[in-house]
Amino acid sequence: MKLPNGMTAEEYIGLVKNHMPDFHRVACAETEEDFCGAVEVAVRHCLQKLEDRRKLLATAGEVALSTDLADLLTRGGLPTTAEPNVNGHVDLVVSHFEADRYRMLGECKLDRGPKYHCDGTKQVLGYCSGAERRALCIGFCNKPNVDGRIKRTRQHFAERGNCHDVELTRDHNLPWSFLGIHRHSSGSLVEVLHMACNLHVPGGKGSTDEEEKP
Repeated sequence: MKLPNGMTAEEYIGLVKNHMPDFHRVACAETEEDFCGAVEVAVRHCLQKLEDRRKLLATAGEVALSTDLADLLTRGGLPTTAEPNVNGHVDLVVSHFEADRYRMLGECKLDRGPKYHCDGTKQVLGYCSGAERRALCIGFCNKPNVDGRIKRTRQHFAERGNCHDVELTRDHNLPWSFLGIHRHSSGSLVEVLHMACNLHVPGGKGSTDEEEKP
């Protein structure tokens, strides 16, 4: 690779690190834990970009929003595929730059209440083989009180006898998120990072905090 005139390799790496930090973190991930953490931060950065133009996305559906998210991740330098066939049509697959090393699968849902989020979790766990360390379930929320809604979703997952066998839930450092430790059909435990994206526009669509009936 030819570097720009007068630039050293160290300076070029510094340029990439400063201007494409998400790409840099994923590229430098040496373990699956590092990879998952880098992808999660990149996803949150992209969700922030969607939130910044939520007035334009007030009527967007699940497919349009998940496609926008995949495009933003791709533009950030992450190898991302939208709607590939992985035991079904999963919304997102983010892969490591080294082929077949690590990957994270993600399912996106409009936030209509905990039951719908639970359905998305069932879907993404069905796409996983059980060998993955972590997957993503993202709720696009056009209703008020996104903080309260993700807390109610966590409570729903934490209660025994609900949608599926959840060993436990844990706090996560990203906004409007929590980790669910789920028992996969393979017998393995798969962590699912449950995240919310705040697309609520006061006075617009979804102006009440009511749950929708399945």
